[in-house]
Amino acid sequence: MRALEKAVLKTLFYHQLFDYPLRKKEIKKLLIFSSLKKINKDIRKNIDQNLSGVLKNLVKDKNIKLVFPYYFLTNKDLSNNNKKDLVDLRNKRKKISQQKLILAKKYIKILSLISSIKMIGITGALAMENSELNDDIDLLIITQKNRLWLTRLLVVLTLEILNKRRKPNNRNIKDKFCLNIFLDEEGLKIETQKQNLFTAHEIVQMKVVLNKNKTYEKFIQKNLWLKKYLPFSIDKKNIEIIKNSNNIKEKEKKISFLNFLEKKAFKFQTLYMRKRVTRESINLHYAFFHPQNRSKEILLKFKRRQLKI
Repeated sequence: MRALEKAVLKTLFYHQLFDYPLRKKEIKKLLIFSSLKKINKDIRKNIDQNLSGVLKNLVKDKNIKLVFPYYFLTNKDLSNNNKKDLVDLRNKRKKISQQKLILAKKYIKILSLISSIKMIGITGALAMENSELNDDIDLLIITQKNRLWLTRLLVVLTLEILNKRRKPNNRNIKDKFCLNIFLDEEGLKIETQKQNLFTAHEIVQMKVVLNKNKTYEKFIQKNLWLKKYLPFSIDKKNIEIIKNSNNIKEKEKKISFLNFLEKKAFKFQTLYMRKRVTRESINLHYAFFHPQNRSKEILLKFKRRQLKI
């Protein structure tokens, strides 16, 4: 049970970096194990019962605190906020986030009219219902194969017209859309160098608003590596094995002109971005944009702390 106890402490610590206390069911879903080998059959088989026991003991020993229904660590150095304020803060941010979600879904409905978009997910703080009032809205968009850059052009133009696109130098980002990640059906698997706890958490917490042709299921199927970091986050049995249809390939042959335009759109946009490139990672099948990439900072803090657990 020691392995499960450590996993609970690491999980609560990771989320306390975001001032985010967790419910029991959230702890279970987001359990962080340092090694899959430490998850024995008994832990897997009786996870709910074992987790209840561990949480009860940790509360009893005053290693963690329960302000029903939320659990959080009691260590003084884990947050800028007083512990008694964490629950109030989460509830406050939840109310703010619910209003932002209504707004986000309104504009995502407009973006869904772009036929080449296969999936739109809300990521970041809003996905966790942990947004501040002046926060932006992060999106992950998956497009039809070989249509990422034409689609991105349409999305950018649409949000520009609506005055809802977050630009790199914007100071007022409230309720603006940050187009963080674009993938096409050919590039669903996150590249190896980005496969880490932070990315796994972003995927698991994502709120999927638009999902055509089971694109979300295909995306998860390609990224089961995340179970290495969050082993209880995805039930593999629920992820259907989906094979590509030959009809898609036949259609692609008939629209080679659009493939030509796609390559031109890629060249045009990458040339435009050349002077502005910072942390971007792009090719024909994926585009990662992170104006304020917190992943390194968060993972470093987590690594330093978990060595003490």
